[in-house]
Amino acid sequence: MKDYYELYLYDKLCIKETCHPNEDIKKIIRNAVVTGDLCFGGSPLSLKTCKILSEIMRKSSSIRFADFSDCLLSPDALGLIIESITCNQNIKELNLFGNNIKNENVPLIGKLLSRNASIETLILKWNSFGESVKCFSAFCDGLAKNESLQRLDLRNNELCENCINHLANALKNNASLKHLDLRWNNISNGGAKYLLQALEENSSLKNILLEGNHIHSELRFAIEKCLKDNLNLSEKNVEYEKRVDLLKARIQALELTHDQNLEIVKEAAEKRVIDSQKRLADLANEISQYRKTIQNLEEKVSTLNSNLIHEKQKSAVMEEVLKDREKQYSDLSLEYQSSDKALKKALHEKELEHLKINALAHEKLSQEKELLAKVEAELEAEKFKNTSLINEISWEKNKVEATIKQKTETLEIERDMWRKKVDELESSYSAQIQRMKSLALDKQQSLENTIMELSEKQVLLF
Repeated sequence: MKDYYELYLYDKLCIKETCHPNEDIKKIIRNAVVTGDLCFGGSPLSLKTCKILSEIMRKSSSIRFADFSDCLLSPDALGLIIESITCNQNIKELNLFGNNIKNENVPLIGKLLSRNASIETLILKWNSFGESVKCFSAFCDGLAKNESLQRLDLRNNELCENCINHLANALKNNASLKHLDLRWNNISNGGAKYLLQALEENSSLKNILLEGNHIHSELRFAIEKCLKDNLNLSEKNVEYEKRVDLLKARIQALELTHDQNLEIVKEAAEKRVIDSQKRLADLANEISQYRKTIQNLEEKVSTLNSNLIHEKQKSAVMEEVLKDREKQYSDLSLEYQSSDKALKKALHEKELEHLKINALAHEKLSQEKELLAKVEAELEAEKFKNTSLINEISWEKNKVEATIKQKTETLEIERDMWRKKVDELESSYSAQIQRMKSLALDKQQSLENTIMELSEKQVLLF
């Protein structure tokens, strides 16, 4: 099964190494798969068993805690265990308490620290790390490169002043270690001074346990003071980081709010633009209708003008007829006058020539007078008829001119009214567009000012 791959691997490796599987070891491996704790504390482990366990730890992703305390590991067995843990980036805690680690095995643990980026707790108490200063120096070189270790237990490791010198140099470059246990070693005042110098450069170390060493109380107090300052600084840094995170969260929230507001303003502006475009289309339609109405009115005016021209032409014809009748009347008057003169002359001549026939001439003269009266009556009637016709033509002309004038004035008033309405609509639309643009610009300026203020606050905070 996938969940118990480690047990399957253990049985397979036991067959390969020609050894019988141990039920206690299988039980420990099964517990490690479930809980993540691989605990062999107090159980002596042979070289073959360590070889099998090293292969399992190299390939397992379930193990988080490895306990090999008091397992009486031989140097070769310890080398296999450390090499497998070096390749495993899931183990958080390693306990090698009481395995008499010394000399050539000490640099192996330094190599483990330099290559493994997962171990946070390393328990190395009751070993012999201080037996070789050179080997302990190699261990310290690995510690200086490590970036994950937070707790280191070096109790009862026979550490001397020279060992502490190398350890102090490593602490100057290590920024992850927070708790260091150096109780019951051979640390003197010189070693304490090395630690004190290291704490001047290391601000991450919060606690150093130094009981059971030969250190003056003043030096111990100075170290404790440095650790306390580091702790306070760490708390302040944590508080500062929290504030920075809070400010970042607020800035992100404000940026999100700004983006949302900007989107809202953008949507509103787009909506208003669309509404304005629709309104423009409606206004264009209205203007088109108004233009059609004006065109119709112009066509009516043109028709009225043509009618006026026609009436004028008709009036001109009637005036010509009137002139012809006046001419006829004048001709009749001239003919009458000429006839009258001719009659008078004839009468005078007849009076001279026909004195004798006076009665007959008198009678003929009476007839002529009657004819003349009748002609004069006809002329008067024709003159009265012509005068009435002239008056009627003049009245009809005045009436037509008044009608044309009234319709022209009405047309001008309607044209001015429609033009005024079109101008009002265009000015109203321009004012609305300008007002919307002004509102959008004011909103954008307000948002930009807010962003600038937030940016300045962020710069001041950092």
